[in-house]
Amino acid sequence: MLPSDARSLRKRLRSAPHCESRFLAGRATSIALADLVHGSGLRDALSMFSGHSVLVATRDQLASALTLIELDGVVRRLTLCPPDLPHEYLPSVIANAGIDAIVCDHDSTEYGNLGIRLLTVLRASRQTLSVAVPAM
Repeated sequence: MLPSDARSLRKRLRSAPHCESRFLAGRATSIALADLVHGSGLRDALSMFSGHSVLVATRDQLASALTLIELDGVVRRLTLCPPDLPHEYLPSVIANAGIDAIVCDHDSTEYGNLGIRLLTVLRASRQTLSVAVPAM
């Protein structure tokens, strides 16, 4: 168990110097760290993820980083799925990690038959994160 004084990545960014002039960059876009501190890329409130075990199934490294920063300190468990994980392994990963929510950055239909109640599709834009959420 983490010590009670452990701070989440987002909280650490809030106190980081020059946060407004630093960025995370991907192939097609970049996100200001200050945007991560003041905004949310998840359409659902962060409280919806509180206590959940979340599978991060993103294909883009920037989307992975943004999701990890946003959910760190909120969820019970974060499991990072490599982008080339064969689909047939997902039920085993979900069962072993107790997954009850998935965040992905691509077409979510491949997760439709896995019985996960909370599914969020994350998309990164230049100024902030925008999200489309197909609910199960």
